[in-house]
Amino acid sequence: MKNLRFNTFPLPGVKCASLLCISTDGRYFSSLGIFPPFSHTDDVIFSSVYILIAVSALLLSFLGAMANVETKISANNNKKLVCYYFASGLLQVTEIDPFLCTHLIFAFAMFKHGKLTEVSPSDIKLFGQMANLKLKNPALKVMLSVQNGFSELVNSDDATIKKFYNQAIHYLREYRFDGIDLDWEFPRANEKEKYSRFLKGFRDAIINHSQNSLRPQLLLTAALPNNVRKLQNYDIDTLNSTLDFATVMAYDFHMFIKNADITTGFNSPLFPPANEKKIYSTVGLMDYYLNTGFSSSKLLVGLPTYGRTWKLKTAENHGVHAPAVNKGDPGPVIHRRGVFTYPEVCSALKNGSHYVWDSEAEVPYLYNDLLWCSFEDPESAANKAKYFLQKCGGVGVWTITFDDAEGKYSNDSQKFPIITAVKKVLMGADNKDSSPVSQPVL
Repeated sequence: MKNLRFNTFPLPGVKCASLLCISTDGRYFSSLGIFPPFSHTDDVIFSSVYILIAVSALLLSFLGAMANVETKISANNNKKLVCYYFASGLLQVTEIDPFLCTHLIFAFAMFKHGKLTEVSPSDIKLFGQMANLKLKNPALKVMLSVQNGFSELVNSDDATIKKFYNQAIHYLREYRFDGIDLDWEFPRANEKEKYSRFLKGFRDAIINHSQNSLRPQLLLTAALPNNVRKLQNYDIDTLNSTLDFATVMAYDFHMFIKNADITTGFNSPLFPPANEKKIYSTVGLMDYYLNTGFSSSKLLVGLPTYGRTWKLKTAENHGVHAPAVNKGDPGPVIHRRGVFTYPEVCSALKNGSHYVWDSEAEVPYLYNDLLWCSFEDPESAANKAKYFLQKCGGVGVWTITFDDAEGKYSNDSQKFPIITAVKKVLMGADNKDSSPVSQPVL
């Protein structure tokens, strides 16, 4: 090896062999990333360099696969477990298990003046921390979700939109994201065609970038509404042809019920409760999506790690559809009226709240004095994952931030108990076991 010299392979265009591709500027592309250009000389010894890099890549890939063999969700079924990370300070990026989810999506960035940009300068540091999770699990896909600024962008002229595509792709690459998630809530009827054009153009730009850079295509995904009337403002054929996958936000159903703020109800029932329409349930909504012709492998069923709370009118009337005065008082974690994170749910249960499992809706609720809360727990989340295991492409979770990150509230001290329960189903470990997974401490 003493005669080995690292020099450029003087090759017009680009050639690839197995794990290695070489571009005209001397960059080496492999599954490990990009090697820097080498200096130009007339004396080239390439074969040994290629063998060394290829064998090293194979070895590292093998070691990575072995390290991940017990935690890989997609080993047999390619099911996705997509976890949104809400940057609120409740959960540090560095506390996230990089093997828990197949995809981790940072929420949120925004479109502003025709550009993709961060909401806060402090988000840049979090971008880096999230990308660094891939150093531990190279199979993890890290993405950036955008929520604001859509209407201004899609109504811009063609030149502005084309410029945006290039800027957005560069931005995603700069911060080492594997793709972008579009969470537009929601297009208006007169924006349906414009959004379709935007998606088609974005997909074309992603393909062109991949071909020119010899890098994998960036992922293009979306979050879709829990309201079928709003879904009419999306073109299903365009979604099917442009998106890699889409998460259906199958929660916040009770908001469509008359007098929702003063009547208790389920946030995300699997099946419709009595006297409510089927479409206001996870099964009803997902069936509707599937009947539109949406590709089942691209559809992910969304589930929440948070609960919705109410302040009851009287402590004696505490059932489903009981009269309430208003949304529930703020909890001790996020201090937000009408919302409990899963740790807040578990704290309420530990402090004397009554746990009730509704066998009709297949979800739990709790009550205590004037407090009433509909929530997701590991058992209900696992049941949803089982029901849709053969019907959809996986599960999308809003949000990993609201799960029990430290495992303080489950019997076996399981960290992220709701997401872990879903993961066990997707891995196949829990498909034959109907027993509850990581039940809350009562």
